[in-house]
Amino acid sequence: MRPRVEELVAPLLFHTNTNKHSLRPFQEFGVKWLTERRTGVLADDMGLGKTAQALRAIERLVVNGTIRSALIVCPKSLLANWEAESETWVPGLTVVRSVPSRQDSDEVWSAILGRSHIIVTNYEQLRPLPTPFETVQVDLVVADEAHRLRRSQAKLVKAFRLMNFERFWALTGTPIERHPIDLATLLSLLEPTRFSENSFTIGSELRAQARPYLLRRMKKDVLDELPDVIDTKETIELTPQQQRAYNAARSQPLPKELGEVLQRLTMLRSICDSEPASGVSAKLNRVMEILQKVQEAGEKAIVFSYLLRPLELLAQRMSLEKPPLNSVSLTGKLTMDERAHVLRKFKTDDGVVAFLCSSRVGGEGLTLTEANHVIFINEWWNPSTNAQARDRVVRFGQERIVHVHRFRCKDTVEEVLDHILEKKNEAYSSVVDALAMQVQMTETNSRELLNEALESLVSID
Repeated sequence: MRPRVEELVAPLLFHTNTNKHSLRPFQEFGVKWLTERRTGVLADDMGLGKTAQALRAIERLVVNGTIRSALIVCPKSLLANWEAESETWVPGLTVVRSVPSRQDSDEVWSAILGRSHIIVTNYEQLRPLPTPFETVQVDLVVADEAHRLRRSQAKLVKAFRLMNFERFWALTGTPIERHPIDLATLLSLLEPTRFSENSFTIGSELRAQARPYLLRRMKKDVLDELPDVIDTKETIELTPQQQRAYNAARSQPLPKELGEVLQRLTMLRSICDSEPASGVSAKLNRVMEILQKVQEAGEKAIVFSYLLRPLELLAQRMSLEKPPLNSVSLTGKLTMDERAHVLRKFKTDDGVVAFLCSSRVGGEGLTLTEANHVIFINEWWNPSTNAQARDRVVRFGQERIVHVHRFRCKDTVEEVLDHILEKKNEAYSSVVDALAMQVQMTETNSRELLNEALESLVSID
């Protein structure tokens, strides 16, 4: 579980900048701002790269010997994504995930704390706080989605108050400065001797005191450094229920008929969207988190799926929120009049945050520039089809930066799909499209291509 000594020492002795990914100037400023502070809140607007900035700042502190180890605490749904982003932005650092069972918690944390450049865990692991955290000082704690620490009496906040740390950075794109008590609670965690959640009665006074500890850039502040479209792909882990269903489906013998193989592959992909019996879904958990942020920012989103069940499950979840997240849905079941009503409501009703859309129905012919977020629960085989769906928002008349959110479930067929499409994009897409539409395939090489590709996907370890 623990990295070897040479892995920990290597960045100090042989560090060279082999990372091919570069930061934009405002992000480089964010890295510098973090490294110069013992405590701070990086509160950049959604999509401006808080994760990349935090990782590069950690790397800088490790390389110059300021810290040996950083603990990243995030929502459970983002564990895999932090690991994937670490591979992208700080490939020279060792990264360990630590999510021990409750009975093993103290023993595991005693063994791992301080013994990896980056340790990634989720908030649930710290509630209640494992004993080693009270005695072993953590060089740096990074709290992602730190608005989860806004309730001063919550057990999680009380656990953080007991933690022994040298540095503490909080990351949140939620505009916490609009809610003084939230910001006061967070500041009291960062600097307990200076701030208290009961210290401030006037919002302007709090913001003035918080300014040295808070860095927030809005998209409008850095427009000249941003592309028109920010395309983000997140790595998601299946829930235990999904994993069991996925393993059961994958363990069945591989069919010989191509049509049956395609059905098996579609089944595996649908399990990545949600567990068939219960509707439990890691993807939808993450989509709900994104939609909450979209609503708080006063923006709108289009959510695409080529299967209807994920859209139905999402609509149900949104309606059960308190207060509810309002949405409209567009599927092939609607009449032309109903379709026109749905479009009009999304465009004109400020209370509707999401347009839930079947990829096959709404992938073309619509102009929805009222939204500036495009969320793909899943994507079709042909990238041009997905691009057409995205271009409902990315088109003439769009005046804001567009955020495209895509997901890949870890250790599933979804991870391999990108590589196959890149290698054999045109031929593969045409074969799958033809099969999906039950068109007769006669080209031997195309049939062999599909068989090879699908076998590799279904048998992935």
